[in-house]
Amino acid sequence: MKKRKKKNNELMVYRNASLGKLLSEINSIVVDYSKKNNVQLAIDKKYVILIKKERDVTASILEILNK
Repeated sequence: MKKRKKKNNELMVYRNASLGKLLSEINSIVVDYSKKNNVQLAIDKKYVILIKKERDVTASILEILNK
């Protein structure tokens, strides 16, 4: 039982560290993209009700992240 708890804790620490690293990388990409493309505002899609398709840069950011 103790081994299982220890492994779960190790996994949670690894997961949190990995997620933090990913979010930091995404933030860096978004900041760089916004500077290069004169984007003044970035909002999480889940908070947006309506937007013109050409204003959505999600695909561009994901493409950069995948490189």
